[in-house]
Amino acid sequence: MNIMYNLVYPPRWAVNRVNIYGGNPADFEQFAAFAARAAARYPAVKYWSVWNEPDAESHWEGGGAEFARLLKVIAPAIRTANPAAKILPGGVTGSPPLAERFYRDLQRAGARPFFDIYEYHYRNVDLHRKLMREFGWEDMPLWNTEAAEGEKGAAHLVREVISGFAAGVKRTFVFLYAIEKKSPADFEEFGPVVMVDNEGRPTENFPVVYTMSREINGIRSCEDRSGKNLALFAWRNLKGEERYILWGKGDTRAVTLRSSGPLRVVDAVGNERILSPFDGYVSVPATEVTYLNGAEVIPAGEPMAELGNPCSTPVFGTEFQIPVRFHNPSSRPFRGKALLAASPDWEIPTVEIPLELPPGESREILCRLKPRRLTDASASRLTLQLFREDGALSACDQRDINLATALGLSLRSAFRWGEPRVRALINNPTAAPIEAEIRFRSFGKNGKTAAMPVTLPPLTTSSVYFNPGLKAGEVHGRTEALLTYPGGAVRRVAELDWIALKPAGNPPIVLNRRTDYIAPSRILFQWEGPQDLSVKAKLGWNPEHLLFFAEVTDDVHSAETDPGLLWQRDSIQFWFDGRLFDLGLTSKGAVLHRHDVRSKQMKIPFSVTRQGNVTRYQIAFPRPDGKQWRENDTVAFAFIVNDADRGAERKGWMHYLSDIGEPRCRAATPEITLVKE
Repeated sequence: MNIMYNLVYPPRWAVNRVNIYGGNPADFEQFAAFAARAAARYPAVKYWSVWNEPDAESHWEGGGAEFARLLKVIAPAIRTANPAAKILPGGVTGSPPLAERFYRDLQRAGARPFFDIYEYHYRNVDLHRKLMREFGWEDMPLWNTEAAEGEKGAAHLVREVISGFAAGVKRTFVFLYAIEKKSPADFEEFGPVVMVDNEGRPTENFPVVYTMSREINGIRSCEDRSGKNLALFAWRNLKGEERYILWGKGDTRAVTLRSSGPLRVVDAVGNERILSPFDGYVSVPATEVTYLNGAEVIPAGEPMAELGNPCSTPVFGTEFQIPVRFHNPSSRPFRGKALLAASPDWEIPTVEIPLELPPGESREILCRLKPRRLTDASASRLTLQLFREDGALSACDQRDINLATALGLSLRSAFRWGEPRVRALINNPTAAPIEAEIRFRSFGKNGKTAAMPVTLPPLTTSSVYFNPGLKAGEVHGRTEALLTYPGGAVRRVAELDWIALKPAGNPPIVLNRRTDYIAPSRILFQWEGPQDLSVKAKLGWNPEHLLFFAEVTDDVHSAETDPGLLWQRDSIQFWFDGRLFDLGLTSKGAVLHRHDVRSKQMKIPFSVTRQGNVTRYQIAFPRPDGKQWRENDTVAFAFIVNDADRGAERKGWMHYLSDIGEPRCRAATPEITLVKE
């Protein structure tokens, strides 16, 4: 192992202006003296990274020009204390505009002699290679010192590491191994990527990273041989042996390869198979990362064995059909058998298929499987194996499927006659009516119970309402529902919010307290009261639109010209029906940025104006399906008001309903129910 130390974020007494992460050092010479003492104290540490993501103004103010001034002071101090030390410039973010602007500033400021390794975080390796060529910095090593992103997990990390090696990255740092959580319920931004939990137990990421580390141990060179539908990398180890890593692009699920001999095939979590070629061909899964060694391979077209999508939703206790497709790439007839297998405790867990395929021919077969009856939804993995006539395995594929109960049940908040209700939505996907019973229970001092029979027509979704007995003014509660029917049961427990929206609007939403102001870090920042940032907003609806109006008081207006970076400056973001929108005022006028392709088809009126210290935002959302809004419609809706002062990146935000500034919190956004006056 090698250690890299990171010099970053002085204490508050040592900065001029406190920002979200601390602030720039007030005295560069003093900070350099500290760095020199650290380098002298730890002579075994060769690598010293100065700062963290300095292209983001929330981390570092002044851009690359100001950072170059720091490097010119700190690099000589560290090198004097330890002549063997290597300097890295902080690792830029995964934002291409920010990263490129920062490194161009460094280049113009003549900072190249004051760092030894080009450092970046997460992605965009092609951008960084381009900049290195343009600047004449190709003699400098390229390191990725934060690989993997919170919402993507370990599978994304593996792809990033391998493609980085092929693009010339010399070292990649896994981010991250462990981070302490005070309790399991605590939210931690990078929790989804850790490899071990508080007690040191492996998470689901651990076997993926461990398998990668084991399989590419000793890697010395890596070549990208990818095509349109397949990412394929050939690498060599210390002995000069060539090995392979692949994964599919787009819809590619499996791939046939020409192979000069038997192949050891290892999946993302370390499961191993030996494939023996049929007339020089094998077929391997490509939905996940797959490691290969033992013989030379060349992509050879469509898979020899492939699992398709189930013809209907797999339901517990009910047979379902799944297509399997076979192809013979050889000039010789194929004779053998295929085996489709699911969980061994299923009622029909396997299908064996005798197979004879003429040269070059393909065939699709519908297979029937039947999962055992359980009481709730779950996931399962199907595997397909193709054996030669002599019993040797030549091809395989696998697919994860979600199993459903015969009846679907979900709980939502609703209103009837102006009073809160629990609405149970029961889906009967079968072609026959079902007689069932549903039992409700609400929790709390005024908790109620109720039971009622329901007749569920075929191929329909039915609604059943329950009065949870909320106290006057109560808008949150917990409810349980148990649906029983011949041969099965479904249980749901839901935390529900009863938020009613009248056509004329509800009382104004006012955000003007310190507790309304949420920073994207545990480190506090400066907030100088309601004149610094406060909000007064109104919501309403009519048949055409859900209406939003807000007056934002903000003493400094910070605008962004790039719509994709609108959220980093003064703006409002909306989470509406599972879609994210950014609304802001730029030098070119009001801009609405839509984060997905679907929402670009929606006609959404909006405006933003500013007078004095007040910015006024208006937006009107149509119903996503193009129909009119009506009573008892529900929609997930939340907003945050971003604040950025003095041209800096956003320092924090105020939010209503849920904190959508953190992507993993958006799924928890409550629904608003439309009611009449």
